[in-house]
This record gives sequence, structure tokens and C-alpha cells, in this order.
Amino acid sequence: SYDILDVQGPATLDGTLNVTLLGGNPTAGTDFAIVMATGGLGGTQFSTVNFPAPASDWSITYNTNDVVISYQTALPVELIDFKVFKEKTHILLEWRTASETNNRGFEIQSSVGSLQSTVRNWKTLGFVAGQGNSAGQHDYQFLDKNPQPGINYYRLRQMDFDGRFSFSKIISVEWDGADGNGFSVFPNPVSRGVLYLEMPFQNEKEWELTLINAIGQTVRQASFQNVETSVYEWKIPDLPTGVYWLQMQDGQRSWAQRVVVK
Repeated sequence: SYDILDVQGPATLDGTLNVTLLGGNPTAGTDFAIVMATGGLGGTQFSTVNFPAPASDWSITYNTNDVVISYQTALPVELIDFKVFKEKTHILLEWRTASETNNRGFEIQSSVGSLQSTVRNWKTLGFVAGQGNSAGQHDYQFLDKNPQPGINYYRLRQMDFDGRFSFSKIISVEWDGADGNGFSVFPNPVSRGVLYLEMPFQNEKEWELTLINAIGQTVRQASFQNVETSVYEWKIPDLPTGVYWLQMQDGQRSWAQRVVVK
């Protein structure tokens, strides 16, 4: 059993919350709704929360009408290395575990944005099976075959067979397109609101152009087909100065280039 603050109406949170155990630790994966307010909490939070040691086993979640604290012991997978490498046409992720217990495997998740962004929309790229139970080191790899223009962020969601999970640290790499495709953009930096795209072949399919700013927002789009010359002129006036990524695709091929606007 535990104490609950039940408010009929709105409530405002402030001050210090001290969490004290009167017996042993609760069962791992247990949630405790310690505050409930029928009129909502108005986005307020406790200024300080003190959990029993080790505090890393505890977390607090502020919802619209309640506050929930959760107890979750650390998952028994020791991740000792997690790296990212930019290859010619893809991004390679490598990681190593020192030991594994009850490890179902790893979801590989990615997000694209700027270094200043604090909110990320994560998507799952794939899954790599774990070793279950192992006392030795194991190496893993995953290929992101379709990295996006800009800074690509990656993390691992390690999953146990009993449904528990934890996240790795976040690593990142900047992707400005695959090498050796023959496309070129000029002038770069762009100074007069006109961008020229030179292609190594005559295009028969419709190409889609997308210009993305440093925080992942689409700021310009265009399409073209059957251009008589190998150079396509794209007028992009009134763009703020900064770094952008030009993405070009025809449904089968995809190419990206870092573009600077002065």
C-alpha cells in the first residue's frame, strides 16, 4: 500500500516530494499513481523529487490529471560500446555487449533534426536479435540504407523477453548524401536566390526536389521532368541565410546535398 493525494478539482504542484520505502523494494515494473486531480494539474511539477537509492531505478511522469512514479531495476545487459560510421552509400551502426541476461534483442531507432532540437520524433528502423543469456562479449551491426539529409540521431532500445526495456545513449552523424553519384549543385553557397542542379544523365522520370532547413522543416519543393539540358535551374528567392539540405528523388534513386544560403 502507499499514500495517494486525491483532489476533487484542480491542483497545483510545488515543493519537494520525498519517496520513502517502509518495506523492501517493490516489484520491478510497478507504477504508483501518487497524485490524482479531477480538475487537472495545470502543467505544474514538484521542484525537487528525492527517490530511495539507487535513484536511477525510479522515474516520475506528470500527466494531465495524475502523477505516477515507476520502479524499474536496471536491465541486465552491459553495453560497452556504441558507434556510428558514415560509409559511401549508407550509415553503419556497431555496438558491443560485455554480458547479457534474458536479452531478446535491440530495436534500432533514428531521428533527424538539429543539434539545438530538444524534442525528437523517433522511428524504428529494424530489430537485431540478442544472445539471450551470455557471459561473453558479442558484437552487433546494423545498416541504415536510407539515411536522411541532415543530422541523423540513433539509439538502441534493448528489450528483455519479459517485456522490460531500456535505451542506450544517443549518437549522431551528419549525412550530406551518397558519394559518387555524379550530381552537382552550384553555386554553393547560393547568393542570388538561384540554384543550378547538374545531372550526369538525361532524366526520363519525374524528379522531386525538397529543400530542408537545419531543424528538419521542408521550406521549398519542386518537380521537373524531361529537361532538355542536363542543368536544371531552380529559383529559391527570399530564403533566410543558413545551412539547408537538398533532397532529390525519383522513386527509385535518392540523393542529398548540403547547401549554404548567404
